[in-house]
Amino acid sequence: MIFVNIAAYRDSELVPTIADLFAKARYPHEINVGLVQQTLPGDVTVRHDRVTIMHLDAQRARGPCWARHMGYKLWSGEPYVLQIDSHMRFADGWDRMLLDQLEMCPSAKPLLTTYPCGYEPPNRLMSTASCFLAAKAFSSSGVLSQQGIIMPPPEKPLPTAFLGAGFLFGPSAWIQEVRYDPLIYFQGEEQTLAARLWTNGWDMFGPTHCIIWHNYVPKSRPLHWEDHSNWGQADIRSMARVRRILRQDDAQVDVSGFDVGSVRNFDDYQRFAGVDFRARTIAQHALDGIFR
Repeated sequence: MIFVNIAAYRDSELVPTIADLFAKARYPHEINVGLVQQTLPGDVTVRHDRVTIMHLDAQRARGPCWARHMGYKLWSGEPYVLQIDSHMRFADGWDRMLLDQLEMCPSAKPLLTTYPCGYEPPNRLMSTASCFLAAKAFSSSGVLSQQGIIMPPPEKPLPTAFLGAGFLFGPSAWIQEVRYDPLIYFQGEEQTLAARLWTNGWDMFGPTHCIIWHNYVPKSRPLHWEDHSNWGQADIRSMARVRRILRQDDAQVDVSGFDVGSVRNFDDYQRFAGVDFRARTIAQHALDGIFR
């Protein structure tokens, strides 16, 4: 069975996302959705017999990482986990595709992830090209941005050092070994989680073709920081945490239980990824999205 973790913040695309998810699944009776629904009065709501909902007042929401963390409290032992956003569309038979792709990954602990191609509501798919993750640049504040790069479809999933939080699929053991950090606000979510997973022995791969699509234009939803004037304070605290986990500085921040792992060395991860977080340098293979 597959547990699907969806964190939704006041998103009108949530209802068609849930409908498409079940309509396109080959085995819909093998899908359980855990939904963290953060709403205000008048926002859309979902009712489905395979969706377990944690209803939360959007005024008390603490950001996407906190919401994803809460979503995993709804997991009930399903062997596989898919983490997505609340504005997605799906290929026919997406559940079987994900399992087939996972089996092709040459790793004992594989995860599938990428930045999916986009769609426009209601159902216009912008591309079906194969998209893989790559580094882009460091911002002036030291945040590593990522990008999706179009490549010819490979025969099997390609290894990657990076992660897309809106499309992450694999054995549910990862959510027990690498707990989702609720104290990261937004920036640094993907970079810290990728480093923590890799250093705990997990390998990430980009799927060979489009399986899920994402809506990148937030017309269907307000963003958390648009509703919460104090988001900047949360972001400042969060970024200190991100810098500590990624060894960008020596700030005394307690990251107990959410630090990088000890199965593989963090310096080895940086070499594999082609990124030096402290020096803010990016190797060419990271920009090209080619990892070996």
